[in-house]
Amino acid sequence: MEQKRLPTSSQWPPSYRKKSGRPVKVIMSRKDVFEGTGPAAASLMRTKIGATKDGKITAAKLWLAFDAGAFPGSPIGGATMCATGPYNIENLLVDGYDVVTNHQKVQAYRAPGQPQGSFSVEPLMDELAEKLGIDPMELRLRNVVKEGDRQPNGVPHPVFGAKELEEAMRDHDHYQTPLSGPNQGRGAAIGYRWQGGQASSVTINVNSDGTINLTSGSVDIGGTRTAIAMQAAEVLGITAEDVLPQWQILTQLVTPPIPGVAARHLIQVMRLLKLQRR
Repeated sequence: MEQKRLPTSSQWPPSYRKKSGRPVKVIMSRKDVFEGTGPAAASLMRTKIGATKDGKITAAKLWLAFDAGAFPGSPIGGATMCATGPYNIENLLVDGYDVVTNHQKVQAYRAPGQPQGSFSVEPLMDELAEKLGIDPMELRLRNVVKEGDRQPNGVPHPVFGAKELEEAMRDHDHYQTPLSGPNQGRGAAIGYRWQGGQASSVTINVNSDGTINLTSGSVDIGGTRTAIAMQAAEVLGITAEDVLPQWQILTQLVTPPIPGVAARHLIQVMRLLKLQRR
């Protein structure tokens, strides 16, 4: 079946600009936004996880069904890849279904499919930890993915920082501080998202007052501008308030609409910042 996609607002200005020969700006009302986009996918998920008494996960089985709306194209692929992504599971079976319904066509939102997929696994990890009498973060560390472990699609992971991340979470005061009273709890969850996209770039200028102008061609996707400013401040050894991020069209920027673009923006920019610092 042919997959049908809705046009996006980014397609209109270039067309109008070409026909009119004038600059074009499209402003959508809230009504236009609702009618011109779509909801995130509803989902139905069933998950089973098996483990030894010492907390080593031996197998997992997932059944995921996503509502695509009137035409195929739900983010079921993202869910099947991300649900068990943070864990090294040797025996894994994931069945994913893209279900066509009489609902509005769904659209992609940040990391499409990942939140639902992670939600199918993370609460179950907490239940498993409780049954085994193991700290939830310790259970995750005993099964954490490392470089060379295979992804759900069988491809080996490259460099993977999940272990270092989870150890930092476990050792942080927010996790170690005793709860101050009854009816209080503390939770932790781990998410995974693969990345794609091409190179981005940044330009840094130092102002006379010591602040930094950070110009990037990266569109502000999911708070990218704020995150880049914070990371630039860390690399340069200054406060985030002293970094003034701004967006500008740069010919070096190429950002095709494929998974993980927002996250990869940050990684690419940080690599450039470190190179500039050298």
